Amino acid sequence: AEVHERIPFWFSASDASALLSEREGCPNVVLESLACGTPCLLTDSPEMHEVIASASEAEFTKLEPASVARGLATLLARGERVSRPARTWDEVSREVMARFERVVPAAAV
Repeated sequence: AEVHERIPFWFSASDASALLSEREGCPNVVLESLACGTPCLLTDSPEMHEVIASASEAEFTKLEPASVARGLATLLARGERVSRPARTWDEVSREVMARFERVVPAAAV
């Protein structure tokens, strides 16, 4: 099987995933992890908070070794898998359009 096809198995076999970066847009790796029920350790940034729908999905941390260690320990101690309902591309496109309508003034269009 192709490497990409194996990604759901790797996430599903993991207790947690981590994305520790200073800046992100909408990171697919986090969405893929959550889709497989795997909670995430994430940098405490506005972009990351936009991706997370509920507190059970993630633990947020600063980019400092001690903070990352505490965040990962907290996430693993929960021992929970997360559940996020599947979405269709139609639903995703409606969400994107609704966001654009909120942030782009009507006069700018």
